[in-house]
Amino acid sequence: MPSERDYVTKIWPSSNNTERRLHLAALQKRSLDESKNGDIDENGIVRKNNHMEQQRCISCDASLSGRPRIELDGNVFCYACAKQRVDSEDCVVEKKYAAKLKDYEFYSSKHEKWKEQLKSALPSFDSQATIVAVVAIGMGLLWGGLLFFLGIFAGLVVNTIIVKQKRDKWVQKNPEPNVPPQPLKHLARSRIKQIGGIKGKSLTGSYRTKILKRDNYTCQICREIFPADELEVHHIRPQAKGGKHFSTNLVTLCYRCHIDENWFGHKHKMR
Repeated sequence: MPSERDYVTKIWPSSNNTERRLHLAALQKRSLDESKNGDIDENGIVRKNNHMEQQRCISCDASLSGRPRIELDGNVFCYACAKQRVDSEDCVVEKKYAAKLKDYEFYSSKHEKWKEQLKSALPSFDSQATIVAVVAIGMGLLWGGLLFFLGIFAGLVVNTIIVKQKRDKWVQKNPEPNVPPQPLKHLARSRIKQIGGIKGKSLTGSYRTKILKRDNYTCQICREIFPADELEVHHIRPQAKGGKHFSTNLVTLCYRCHIDENWFGHKHKMR
């Protein structure tokens, strides 16, 4: 007996494409709801009441078994389709708010420089540690070794007061710059979520080769085919933020696209 998805995708006549897509979207949303309730495994298989259904990309209908899954506005996409969808939506919004975005980026950059200058104006970590040590050792020598530990606490208090005074004095001379509100609060890239990719079985051996073969040596952003030595395996959730070598967290990118990639806080080491 054909499954509900098979019926929608294979049995319905082609004249009902619109109705089929709406029904597929409903199925996708149901699968997503089940995944949030913990009824979907790391390979994208929904398991509920002995029913199994593979999640598929809402755009290209490709199977997402063992592949990254990106959610946007309740729909689940493969990584490549998610990139295409987000770029097309954000391009329109960015053009509309180009002037405001330019001002926001200018003042944001100015504010970042202000924070760096403030940090350099305050005592370094070594200087603060010296203050604490001097106070602790002084109390220990004057009133006995037992007060050394109390001196550490006193040193921390003294250090806090000194740092605060220097900070207030510096800020008084260098007021904090105002940053206008973010004009693009509704960018599609701010609404994306990665489904899975944090649990599962790590790839063994040469995981790079396995991911390149899975993606047919094709960059999942520009969609161009490259030789293996011109491709890189990208961790969607960065390793610095706990990303693992799971197939659902890995995707093939060319060197150029990998450098520009910034989803989920990613920053290429060459950028």
